[in-house]
Amino acid sequence: MADFHNKELNNALKRFESMLKNKNELFFDLHVFEEIIEHYISNGKSEQALRACHIAIKQYPFSTGILIHKARTLTLVGEFKQAYEVVEQAEAIQPNEFDVLFCKASLASALNKYEEALHYYNRSLAFAEDKSEVYYCIAFTYQSYNKVEEAIDYYLKALEDDLAHEDAIHELSYCLDLFPAKEKVINFLKEIIDQDPYNEFAWHNLGVIYNSLDQKTDAVQAFEYATLIDDQYAAAFYNMGHAYTDLADHPNAFRAYHATAELETDNAEVLYLLGNTAAAMEDPKIALKYYQKALKLDQELEEAWFAAGETLRLMEKNLEATHYLGKACELNRFKDEHWSSLAQAEEALGHLSSATNAYQQAVNINPQNTSLWLMWAKMFQNEGDLQQALEVISDGLDDNPDDADLLYKATAYALMNGNMESAYDFLTLALVVDPEKQTILFESFPEERMQKMLKSIIQQVQ
Repeated sequence: MADFHNKELNNALKRFESMLKNKNELFFDLHVFEEIIEHYISNGKSEQALRACHIAIKQYPFSTGILIHKARTLTLVGEFKQAYEVVEQAEAIQPNEFDVLFCKASLASALNKYEEALHYYNRSLAFAEDKSEVYYCIAFTYQSYNKVEEAIDYYLKALEDDLAHEDAIHELSYCLDLFPAKEKVINFLKEIIDQDPYNEFAWHNLGVIYNSLDQKTDAVQAFEYATLIDDQYAAAFYNMGHAYTDLADHPNAFRAYHATAELETDNAEVLYLLGNTAAAMEDPKIALKYYQKALKLDQELEEAWFAAGETLRLMEKNLEATHYLGKACELNRFKDEHWSSLAQAEEALGHLSSATNAYQQAVNINPQNTSLWLMWAKMFQNEGDLQQALEVISDGLDDNPDDADLLYKATAYALMNGNMESAYDFLTLALVVDPEKQTILFESFPEERMQKMLKSIIQQVQ
């Protein structure tokens, strides 16, 4: 309803909500009801949408459009069986209407009735204006119950009908990891290119397939052709950036991502990737600039907060780093690398209490990460608190009793504390677990006198 203006919609909503409040019933045109329902759906107001559907069905009991809206709304709240029943009512009214058949197929698929879903998708093809989307759904249904070969055939049909169908090409590339149809797909795309060498979609899709097959050089060549044909093709530049990154060709990756950013000026992820690429080229100032640009567009982009913080920490701007890293931890409290980086920044600032809290959070998330325990203990060692360092390593051993690195480090701290009995116990276990790693112990005591003593102790234990 392109000519149904916002002002008219707002007036209709006021009338509708006033009607509900006053508990009377007003008449609305069918297309007005549809706009009201779509407004509620798009704003996440499922309860109001269902109420509007209920009233609309009373006024228009034979409108399949309203019934489909009701089924969609029920689907959004997870009531798939009830939605299916509503679509069956619509089918009884209009058994050959595309929206009815397509919706019933989608619900059958959601209820794992795959054969029925395929039946209704195939029936809907005869009435479809956009056959590529139906082919895509048929393919996805086959893929959902592991008929990958059939899925590939229908993804190819979707692309034959619409080469710009990005979901189809990406699902197709995934299927090629599961079923050997590489030559079939590549030949399909090459035939299109032979017939139409300036088809940017065919070149782009060929690049996506090469990329999924780990043929990165072929992939970037295909993406380059796509962007030469159409220098406004953002998706081709974006995927080219990924392929160049995989080849560790960071200058060309930066070029590709930069082109994407110029075409998609509100894409925070691309700015973040530009930051990563600059970091890979060892240009932290440029990296930080792009991370900050990304965050101006998307304050919830956790990866950019972390990357900016880590960049600042490595630049030894630890106070600024804690702001970014703290925000990353706030957005995602379940990544040990976030907490570890924050701990190191706080430690560098001499904030041992804050660093300890961050290390504790990190090991709570991933107690098997040995390096966390070692870094935490090292912090106490640097402060001269060897007993606390040993306690940290001992806690680490509770979760990792057979970790040689922790056992040798525990031996070292016990020796530093003069606790020979504990040192012997830890060393005995360490030598059983991995005798080759005893170099860790020698690295803790570089003095020649101590090295001789360690050799003597090891001989005694062995």
